Amino acid sequence: MNRDIFRVLTTQFITAFADNAVLFTAITMVMLQSDIDSWYIPALQASFLVAYVVIAPWAGRFADARPKPTVMFGANLIKAAGAGMLLLNIEPLIAYAMIGLGAAMYSPAKYGILPELVPELVDEKPFTRQGQQLD
Repeated sequence: MNRDIFRVLTTQFITAFADNAVLFTAITMVMLQSDIDSWYIPALQASFLVAYVVIAPWAGRFADARPKPTVMFGANLIKAAGAGMLLLNIEPLIAYAMIGLGAAMYSPAKYGILPELVPELVDEKPFTRQGQQLD
């Protein structure tokens, strides 16, 4: 396996693991409060998804126009800011939505970097044609 691909796969695993770990940490922090309503935990999960869905239409174009490692690093900084907001006791719905925003920015870059790392696996002509059909 190409060394760069191994790094990307490892990073993707750690990032996905961290997203879920932050969710469970946020849920635990919320559950420790005695006055939460039954709607709050599902709303917490939804805040991530809503942020992801809202930003997704622009995230792909953003990632395509910039170097993928830079986009991935910036997206992880956004997610770290969301985790920091949780630690600072800022509203968990807002903090976890920030993490969802970072995840939405990260996703197209992580898939876009693969053809850059392993160009021999991509047949350029059909790949380009398919991408143009999406625009």
